[in-house]
Amino acid sequence: MAASSLDSTTLSIIPNPASNLFSISLKKAATHVKDVSVKKVIITDKLGNKKYEASYTNGKSSQNIYVNNLRNDIYTVSVFDGQNWRSEKLSVKH
Repeated sequence: MAASSLDSTTLSIIPNPASNLFSISLKKAATHVKDVSVKKVIITDKLGNKKYEASYTNGKSSQNIYVNNLRNDIYTVSVFDGQNWRSEKLSVKH
């Protein structure tokens, strides 16, 4: 689920590690290009088991996600913008 090497959109996860809530955001590197919106988020554990999935239609380039129901561990957060998937690791520590 990697983004195209020609795509200049970055995914950020703040805070990381997260204890209760984290924010994801997609930003374009070029200032003249409109930011992309988060369409779908999937969180999986180390074994690839889906722990969270949500779809968004509000057109926002950032979303807040609660992780208080996830155990302390490392997860993969995958974000879809309608064209490309981007993934980052997230550490959950309560």
